[in-house]
Amino acid sequence: MSDEAIQKPYVDYDYYSKDYRGTEASKTTFEQNLKWATALIDTITFGRIRSLEVIPDCVKDAICCAVEKYSTYQKLRNQELKSESNDGYSVSYADAGKESDMRQEVIADMKIYLSGTGLTYRGRSRKYDYKPGHHYF
Repeated sequence: MSDEAIQKPYVDYDYYSKDYRGTEASKTTFEQNLKWATALIDTITFGRIRSLEVIPDCVKDAICCAVEKYSTYQKLRNQELKSESNDGYSVSYADAGKESDMRQEVIADMKIYLSGTGLTYRGRSRKYDYKPGHHYF
């Protein structure tokens, strides 16, 4: 596999814990969910981030937000106990909800972070899609 085929992550756990100040995901959980969040942001930005030389903080923040929400969703999904009551003591866990609802919520949050960048623009972008020597416009 060539070096070009290996994609460097857009954000790392150090940024998540120090700059984003995330607390929801452990390092292991962060790294496990990073691929999902990266694939999601590549989808909503039409792969434009891959061509950037420097990854803006708004992109890193959007990914961190997605990792946190996905981690929370997984924790809720994995809790089996719905409710329990014993002599006045009661325990119940919230439903995780549908994965599609969680994904739509994450996409909406990511778009807030990316607002004003043009990365989520559905059409051709001079800023992100233009390459010297090509006549797109």
